Amino acid sequence: MSVDPAAHEGPEHLCLDATPLIHFNNKGHLDTLAALVGDPTFTPEYILEQEIRAPMQTGAGLFRKNSAILAAPWLFGASLDDDAGVERVARLKRRLGGSPRENLGEAHVLALAERHGWTVVMEDEGGRLAAADAGDGPVVPTVYMVTLLAVGAGFGVISTTEAWAVHKAIEDERRRSILRTERADKRIFDRCVATFAKLDGKTEPWPEVLARGRTLDDLIVLERRAG
Repeated sequence: MSVDPAAHEGPEHLCLDATPLIHFNNKGHLDTLAALVGDPTFTPEYILEQEIRAPMQTGAGLFRKNSAILAAPWLFGASLDDDAGVERVARLKRRLGGSPRENLGEAHVLALAERHGWTVVMEDEGGRLAAADAGDGPVVPTVYMVTLLAVGAGFGVISTTEAWAVHKAIEDERRRSILRTERADKRIFDRCVATFAKLDGKTEPWPEVLARGRTLDDLIVLERRAG
């Protein structure tokens, strides 16, 4: 089954970088991700083919689990095949730099989100900076994985207990979040959720509220600094 991205435009739809797909799946929480992001959710065809399917061919370890991502009925690949889309991906790749294939996934995510008005779940800082640059195309709202979890819990999409368990499972190993689990306990996460719960009914509904982007990320940073 295919879905036309043009029929699902706007900030109520999300586009995922490879990182949330891989980490939620590796820790056995792909169903939680599905509950948070809804149906349909998008990711670039490039990511599905080059970062999800291709590593499975090696048969190495966790990559074998990627089949669950490919089979997810709520996740749809999208691409930009017209000249303007191809050029935009190329320009974003030049900005993001790296080896020939490095950051290509992020470039595709941002180009698609610009075209369709989507909100992006992305951890890559270079990609997030490019997304926020109003001088280089439309601003794309981005949120971190922990923000997706905490706001989702605040809006009652999942429980606070489940959200923390997923965050902890991912970050105990990854250790790159704005709310590092070895430096923060569940009380700080709970305060973040409580802060977001106050927004429920007073702002955009879930998941459109995520289009507030970095403002939501910053609330988590403030709670972390408060200790």
